[in-house]
Amino acid sequence: MHYWPAHVATKAIKAKKLSCREYCTHIISRIEKLNPILNAFNDIRYEQVLSDSDKADEILHSGQLTGPLHGIPISIKDGIFTKGLLTTFGSKLHEGREGTFDAPVVERLKKAGAIMLGKTNMPAFGHMGVTHSLLYGITRNPWNPTYSPGGSTGGGSSAVSAGLGPITIGSDGGGSIRIPASFTGIFGIKPSLGRVPVYPTYSHTDQLSHIGPMTRSVMDAAIVMDTISGPDERDFNTLPDYAGIFAEDAQVDDSTTFKIGWSDNLGFAEVDNEVKAIAKTALDKLENAGCFVQPADIDTSWRHSTDHWFNLFTALYAAPLRTELERDASMFEQSFIDFVEYGNDVSAKQLIDAGNFRRRMVTTGHQIFKHHDILATPTVAIAPLKVGQQGPTHINGKATNPTDWSALTYVFNMTGYPAATVPAGFTKQGLPVGLQLIGPRFADSNVIQCSTLFEKSAPWAHRNPSINRWLNPPTQTHFTGGN
Repeated sequence: MHYWPAHVATKAIKAKKLSCREYCTHIISRIEKLNPILNAFNDIRYEQVLSDSDKADEILHSGQLTGPLHGIPISIKDGIFTKGLLTTFGSKLHEGREGTFDAPVVERLKKAGAIMLGKTNMPAFGHMGVTHSLLYGITRNPWNPTYSPGGSTGGGSSAVSAGLGPITIGSDGGGSIRIPASFTGIFGIKPSLGRVPVYPTYSHTDQLSHIGPMTRSVMDAAIVMDTISGPDERDFNTLPDYAGIFAEDAQVDDSTTFKIGWSDNLGFAEVDNEVKAIAKTALDKLENAGCFVQPADIDTSWRHSTDHWFNLFTALYAAPLRTELERDASMFEQSFIDFVEYGNDVSAKQLIDAGNFRRRMVTTGHQIFKHHDILATPTVAIAPLKVGQQGPTHINGKATNPTDWSALTYVFNMTGYPAATVPAGFTKQGLPVGLQLIGPRFADSNVIQCSTLFEKSAPWAHRNPSINRWLNPPTQTHFTGGN
């Protein structure tokens, strides 16, 4: 039951074959058993979850249904404000702080009947693509706890992959949904910029940040997208309501096809050879399903996207945090100190150059999508990292910079395009690899539908980590904030 997609559990709840309390109790027992190994959650209020599940059962027994997520436990990334639960951004700077209000996405989930299961771990302010922090410690990958689940939504990806709830909500400013979903073998989607309101943000990263679901099935993500999408006056980038229904888009038949452009490196990135081969083999499943796949004509115009993204991202973070860093550097990891200090040195010219480069990137992307409905790439340039690593020193024997391994995700935060990752396969070491499917901005429905077609062609729901063999973990992690 803990590996059921949410829409399967919903059917059982609606049919009164399963009570909300039974479902939540089962998930809680799973968390109690495995969270000491994985350290996915940093705050879960068991009594509140069970009380909310009882209320959901009472409503159901009265003949009503709150919404499409009635009684479904959903976890929320620590950086998304949630009333009554810790909202610390994974940083000692905000240790012990509880949310006093709900972010728009949380408001909408609650209105749809979802139960807030708890908050998931993240690195301080989401500043890196793996998940560990001074405040909450290391989060581990269910497929092998000596590896990272990625980041910065690593707590959420670890939880969903291990069956600690069917849905988690993450944020993505440079790959923080897609990297961890790829590393843990689940589905994750970064919607078009503005499709889901981002509010509040600690800095000005709403220029790059997206909020979206990570799930065990595309249909679950589509249902969540229908729930959380739509305008909010507090988000400068907010988009009008989508005219369709994403859950209907997540249904395909034999007539569903796409023109797909394949690029194994977007014209500039160094990508591990094994990862490239796994992603391309996965893409062949879409070609066998009737899609027209051909190489995407991508020149080197996106070559410097990582540099411009890093200048913009670090500067946006440094602006509100430089004073805190000067006041007490002991509150921050060295990696975050380096991050902010780099941002402090970004010049006005570099920021203007980054903005101009974004405009040129969108022009290039427009030309690509004249010929393709979907652009496909490996999601991440490497397989999952070992715990303690922040990035490889070499890829295919070539020296790399610390951010190069995430180059395939940063690009689409700069353009604002919707992008999803689907489980593509496994390395020889048994570690998950993702295939990234990207659409032009506003074409979230195409990305969801193509992801569904892939899911139908290459099902992944039966592939789950053998987590029980790790019940005596190599290194125990602590669990903070629950009762």
